[in-house]
Amino acid sequence: MLKRVATFLLGVALIGLGVFFFRASEQAYAVQMLKTFWPLFLVLAGLVRLAGYAIDRHPRSPVGSLLLTTLGGSLLAINLRGETSLTAIIGRYWFWFLLAFVMGRVLRQYTATAPLSKQARALSPGAIFVMLLIAGTGLSANYVSRNNQLLARVNERISAIGGVGEYVLGNPIRVDDEAPQPFKLPANARLLFNTFNGDIEIRGAATAQATAKLIKHIRASSEEKARDIARQIHLQIAANASTVQFVLNAERVKETYSTSLLIELPTQQTANIEINEASGAVKLADLRGEQLLRNCGSVSSARNRGALTVEDPRGRVEVAQHEGDLTLNNLRAGASLSEIKGKLVLRAEGGAYQIKQLTGAVRASIANSRLELREVQAPVGFPAAENLVTLDELSNTRASVSNLTGNLLVKANHSRVEAEGVNGDVQIATTNESIKLTRCNGAVHVTAENGAVTAVDLKGAIQIEATRDIAVQNFAGSLSVKSRNGKITLTHNDELAGDLTASNENGQTRLSLPRDILFRLDASTTSGRLRARGFEWLALERNQKSVNANPPTAGAAPLVSLRSASGDIELQAAGLALASNEE
Repeated sequence: MLKRVATFLLGVALIGLGVFFFRASEQAYAVQMLKTFWPLFLVLAGLVRLAGYAIDRHPRSPVGSLLLTTLGGSLLAINLRGETSLTAIIGRYWFWFLLAFVMGRVLRQYTATAPLSKQARALSPGAIFVMLLIAGTGLSANYVSRNNQLLARVNERISAIGGVGEYVLGNPIRVDDEAPQPFKLPANARLLFNTFNGDIEIRGAATAQATAKLIKHIRASSEEKARDIARQIHLQIAANASTVQFVLNAERVKETYSTSLLIELPTQQTANIEINEASGAVKLADLRGEQLLRNCGSVSSARNRGALTVEDPRGRVEVAQHEGDLTLNNLRAGASLSEIKGKLVLRAEGGAYQIKQLTGAVRASIANSRLELREVQAPVGFPAAENLVTLDELSNTRASVSNLTGNLLVKANHSRVEAEGVNGDVQIATTNESIKLTRCNGAVHVTAENGAVTAVDLKGAIQIEATRDIAVQNFAGSLSVKSRNGKITLTHNDELAGDLTASNENGQTRLSLPRDILFRLDASTTSGRLRARGFEWLALERNQKSVNANPPTAGAAPLVSLRSASGDIELQAAGLALASNEE
């Protein structure tokens, strides 16, 4: 009994928590996620109870467990679909509750451990009454929600109960203004929005006059009542010498509503935009001027010219074909950026970020996210010594950088880093994750604390330090690698272009080189074995610990220096350099 009471209280608490977050005015992304996905807790609670019934018959009936799971799934679907009318909700989802109730009764009938004489029948009179009640309520709600006239009449009967009629039977109804409202736009004007309830769309158009059109979404049971409420919502436009301010006046409106504001500006005219606290999405297109957006929903920007700053958005940010610097602060829901000409500054926590076809410097600080950065070019006149991409504060993030024509700097913690096709110097320092490099043409300096490093096709001087495994294949410049507690594997199929140094404190070192190239060898191991295969000029004794040897025609050939404190060193000849080049 105590267990059943505790489970019931848990369900009530979860429902209360969901209602609290639904009504909360917080703007954080985490709250938005909880407002949408809190019914998953109900699904989990129902599945736990169902598992308890299957294991030890506690609770004694699976009906409540299946109904709780169905309730959670239905509420989750309602949140994702944005449904608000209680009548329409009951009319849509009643069948699933009926199915869950019948399945629970049948499952109990055929899995009960009590004698048949003491088992409750699956289709007892009480059960049939409940089934008829669920079906009747659902069918009635479905009929009422589809009949607008009947819906309006029913709502009039109960409208006196403090607006309950609109909540139970109401639906969002769109009401358009009679005509767009023209307004004067000064030269280099600033468009200002403060605490706007709804969506904002501003776009350039082939027009000589700036206009604003307000669309209202009223929750009401009839279109006539929605229009009555809409008459109390007005858009006020106040203009002075340099600023045009847009204010939504709806002081007397107590019903739930939202708006959509569409503003069209002359395409060739410059206008700066500032939006503070918009409850809905913001969309900007074909504009000239600077834009500053704070505490908005999702943000969409396309074909705009001018600096764009977005701070604390609640939704995803999408920017395409933009000319101007981008500053994105405190993002949580991810972003998609493409065809950008300008500098990018990004600070984010959570979400996935795709950035491609960007001409300009990038500086990003990201945590608990995924970052994909590709096709980044340096603008004309960009200093060759500066870093084109700087990822200086990565944390718990997987970052992928590809096709970069400039220098790359990465400082990361608990973050996996992959870089491919970098035509510049690479500096990467990470902890507790791996690093992978492919086709890098500049100098490489890598430090991986408690992580492994893999590198393929590197053209510049290379320095790698790691605490785990290091694997390097095909390197054109000098190479220096050091591992404290891992395996070093070096493979090269061409002439050495510089000295090679490998030091390993505790692990195996294996080097594979073409048998026909020239190099000088200096290798030693303190606790391990030294082996060499395939080089005719190099003969080692079985227990030999060190060797310093040069082929007869080595001259000033590159030096190969191999050191191991505790581990074997293996030098292997693999094919011919000429044959490898032809392949």
